[in-house]
Amino acid sequence: MNDFIYLKINKFGIKTYSSMPLEWLFGRRMSPDEMLRKNQRALNKAMRDLDRENMRMEQQEKKIIMDIKKMAKDGQMLLLVSFIILCSIMKSIKSKTKRVVPPFSSQSRQPNTIVAGPPRTRSCQTPIGNTAFRRYYDRGDFMLSVDSGRVMWKTSFENIDYHHYLPIFFDGLREVAYPYRAVAERGATDMLKNGTPDRILPVVPQLIIPIKLALNTGHPDVVIATLKMVQTLVTSADMVGEALVPYYRQILPPLNVYKNLNKNTGDGIDYAQYQQEDVGDLVNNTLEILERHGGAHAFINIKYMIPTYESSVAN
Repeated sequence: MNDFIYLKINKFGIKTYSSMPLEWLFGRRMSPDEMLRKNQRALNKAMRDLDRENMRMEQQEKKIIMDIKKMAKDGQMLLLVSFIILCSIMKSIKSKTKRVVPPFSSQSRQPNTIVAGPPRTRSCQTPIGNTAFRRYYDRGDFMLSVDSGRVMWKTSFENIDYHHYLPIFFDGLREVAYPYRAVAERGATDMLKNGTPDRILPVVPQLIIPIKLALNTGHPDVVIATLKMVQTLVTSADMVGEALVPYYRQILPPLNVYKNLNKNTGDGIDYAQYQQEDVGDLVNNTLEILERHGGAHAFINIKYMIPTYESSVAN
């Protein structure tokens, strides 16, 4: 039953039930034959449009031929030659130029067309914002001073709380302004080189978020500084590389964008490779260090996140 039943009350209060076809509410449902005819009409319309376009081009070609004959008859040879050259150029351009049409449409089956591809992804730089390192540095909460670009500590490293200060220094790697990032790099490096394994290893989980945020900024200088600091972190103490393996899912995905960013200098010399400022080479070196110090399960986890990585230990 395809009727819609509704209640109707007249002026005397008498209730009656009436029926109304559902087609009045939602429209008539098209049968398969009707849908086929509709699609056929759309296809015929597209074919008629193509025929009109071909007819218009044929008429234009006939007009050009008549103009050429008229010029040849009048003796205008120079104009005739230039006109013939122009027509040949237009014809070649017309034969080579293809219209870009949307995919999965009837236009994609038309001649002299090319289907538009998917949109390309591109790395973008995210805003850095106000980091915790900048707030601490502006307030003078760090136990250090900067004199002529040199970082001088006011206390020994045994008195520094690594759980509190080391993540803040890693957070400062996102800074691009001077002297914030320079002080953050120098401070984090000094703490890693002068710290003991029993003080560095427990802080590794707190360093994951600052490293992830720095790599996701998309800023080349920030990425380079962060990768160098990751190398220093892994080589600073034993078991740090193995402690980072469970966090590869957080810190390794951004490296897929930078892994193949190598400069093609030909026969020239790129001094950025010697100074470890080439992003592509630095990413590969960092992955090799992570694999070398990450234990038996490091390679398979790196390969899962970066499929194009090839093992440097097995080779």
